[in-house]
Parts: sequence; C-alpha cells; structure tokens
Amino acid sequence: MTQGESTHDLAVALEPALREACGGSLGDIEWFITAAQRGGAATGASNWTPADSDQPQPVIVKLPVGPAEFAWNTALAGPDRAHASAETPPLPRVIASHTELGGYDLAWIVVERLGPALAPAELTKDDIHAALAVVARFHRDAASVRPVGPRPQPRDWAGLVDRSRRVIRDRLVHIPDDQRWNEALRKLTKLLPTLTRTWDARPIETWCHGDVHCANIMRRGPDDHEDLALIDLGLVHAGSWIEDALYLERQFWAHPDALHGVKPLQTLARARKALGLDTGEDYAKLAHISRLLVAGCVPALYADEGSPAYAKAALGWAEKLVKQLA
Repeated sequence: MTQGESTHDLAVALEPALREACGGSLGDIEWFITAAQRGGAATGASNWTPADSDQPQPVIVKLPVGPAEFAWNTALAGPDRAHASAETPPLPRVIASHTELGGYDLAWIVVERLGPALAPAELTKDDIHAALAVVARFHRDAASVRPVGPRPQPRDWAGLVDRSRRVIRDRLVHIPDDQRWNEALRKLTKLLPTLTRTWDARPIETWCHGDVHCANIMRRGPDDHEDLALIDLGLVHAGSWIEDALYLERQFWAHPDALHGVKPLQTLARARKALGLDTGEDYAKLAHISRLLVAGCVPALYADEGSPAYAKAALGWAEKLVKQLA
C-alpha cells in the first residue's frame, strides 16, 4: 500500500468524525489522491454551508496536515490573520481547522476551493506579475507573524560541483556539449571559495515559500487573472527574498520566451518595494552567484531530474557568469 492510499483510507475512516467536528457545515467529501501534494495528505472536495446561511461554498479538505503547513495556513489565512481586513490572504482562506480529530493528534484544515493553477503554456505578462505580487504579500505576511530565522544550513556546493565534474569527465550520463561543460566547471571550481562565502553570508530576511512554480499558484476563480493564491507550504524556509524569484525563473530556463520578457527578480523587487519591504543592496550580484552555483550542479543531478534543454540553458548561464564573476 502506498502512502497516498494509506492516508486516503484514513481520511475515509475519519470522515464522520470530521463532519461532526465541523458542526454540520461540511457536506459529503469526495476524496482523491494527488501525487503533486507534499507529505502524502489526503485531499477531498466538498461544500461548506455556514450555520447562518443556506448558500454552500465549495471547499477543499486536507488531512493529515504537517505542523509547519498547518501553522502557516492558519496564521496567514485563518479568520484571525494579520491584514485580514485589508485584503485577501496570499493563501487559500482557512474556513475550519484543528489539531485533533476522532481522538487522534491529527491536524486538518478546510480551505476555500480555488480555481485552476496557472498553466505554463498559457501564461500572460499579467499572470507573471500577479504571481510575483502574491509572493511579495506572502513574504510580508509571513514575517509579520513569525520572526525570520534561523539561518539555514549551507549547501555543499563544492561537493555538488565536484560531482558534476566527475559526471562529465567519466561520462556517467550523456550530456551534450561535454567539453564546454568541462571548461565551465573548471573555471567555476576556482571561483567557488569566494562565491560560496558570499552566498552563505547573504542576508536572511524573508520566509521564502521555497517552491514557487505554476502548479503552486492558483487563481481564486476560473477567470481571475489578478487575485492569486499560493499553495503547498512544505518547503517554507528562512532565506533571502531573491530565492523565490530565482526559483520561478529557473522553471523557464529552457523556455525563456514563456516569461514574455518579464524578469522575475526585478519584478519581485518592485512588488516588495510597493509593500514597503526592503530589497537590500546589490541583490543582482547575489542573484548571479546563485544562478551560477545552481547551474554548476545541473550535471550532478542530471540523471534524476535533468533534461537536455534545461542543461543547455544552464550551460549558457555557467559560461556567461564565470566570466562576469571572475
């Protein structure tokens, strides 16, 4: 039995207790398994009818929910959230939640059902700007409910780049342009001590979402192109705000035209400034360092998550940035 099947069976067994905990407002639940959701939680579609209304509202039910995801969702999108009176939250609104169910220490949430996720092939400039605006709102609201920190553990960049060199040298996988990779990685290795020291000392001023891609950015309604919401908080971490912008940017390294000329880093910087958030000094150089470090790891990870188009784009970044940052 897979983890998804196990949590699905648990959810079905606990459905009567869940509906009782919701005081009769929660309707029948149609449970389904989604491979994209982190943590193996069961997800169900239902309707919620408030006690003072006869108008049902479509909702999504999740259980069990991990401690971090439960805390972030209820703090940022619950009824007592900060900024509640000013605007919609950057996450789906939490309608009901608790950390116990049917005698178990098991967290669950009921949230508003959103429209479709953004589709990479159908993105518009407005979609990308709206997506980065909601990321900025997440940064603001997350920092307002919990102090940012602690500093994350440094990544083993030197080990990953060394592995990349061995993958290329020993032809452990077939990656096009291996001689160009050899040269770029040789130059990167010389720069690594300085680059990693600078990156590891970056300002840690933001709770980063950590997984900003189209499947985790949803419209509140089928035709809503401005009011978006983030989902899946399994990778939230303390970091620099530029990390979320660069994470989104990397999703399009192989297909940059899909961004319609929008630069995620600069766009997120403007969105943060509009909310009164600091962007720091020289973030463009830090971004280049991050791009180069990530590009240098692509051969090391190619067997598990690589693609020829992505590797080609990463090589382009590596060749350009080893010259620029030398």
